Amino acid sequence: MTALPRQSLYRILVLLFAAGSTTAAGASLWTGTSGGLRVTISQKEVVASDSSGTRVFPLSLSSDTKSAVPDLDSHSGSYEPLSLVGPYLSLEREISESLSGAAHVSSVRDFVALDLKEPNLPEISLTRWFTEEQLVSVLKKDSFVAQQLRLPRAGMDSLKTLADAFKILNNCRFSLGDGSMTSFAFYELKGRDQVAVRIGLNNSCIVGDEFKQLGLLLPVPPALETDLRAAATGRQGFLMKDSRKLFGR
Repeated sequence: MTALPRQSLYRILVLLFAAGSTTAAGASLWTGTSGGLRVTISQKEVVASDSSGTRVFPLSLSSDTKSAVPDLDSHSGSYEPLSLVGPYLSLEREISESLSGAAHVSSVRDFVALDLKEPNLPEISLTRWFTEEQLVSVLKKDSFVAQQLRLPRAGMDSLKTLADAFKILNNCRFSLGDGSMTSFAFYELKGRDQVAVRIGLNNSCIVGDEFKQLGLLLPVPPALETDLRAAATGRQGFLMKDSRKLFGR
């Protein structure tokens, strides 16, 4: 089983956005405001509406269909909500597709973070709030990363070099992808000024196999402080540590 390229993940996200616009909602699991939007998460979809009630973001949480896209025989995808901070929704996803003429099904299991106000931007990165230097520093301090990459060693000074080092391991159970840091969710606040972030290492093995997460501790970004505190208290949004209670994960 092989990993899906980023272009294919974007293509399937577009298909799931389209499916979300026509799917029957099912029972509501969470409804509230976050980031100036009214968000409803049901068993079947996520819907965000603006202050006028206009639906601005629909996403089907499950899809398994034959595809009308050229060279794509079929695709399936499932999403589970992890965190909602302001307009930023993080989900765990499992995606697979069968390409015309391909010997194997391609798949990936990871996290994805979306901006509900910008549905045409399929993924957002932690680099929106944290510098590359900050992210490289905390990744290198992680015991799993240090063990797998045999740190410390020279040359591990960028997200790309860390991602490339994981690729050399050639282990389908965990990867940093291309180092873009889009596979994340906000887990919880720590003390007054730190936020715990979970990184989902890309798994392109058989769906349902081991899924490794990294726990990073980072300073609370000023631009997200109000939204993070609102999500932590449940006033607006939610954090990953509460997702199991909310959605039965």
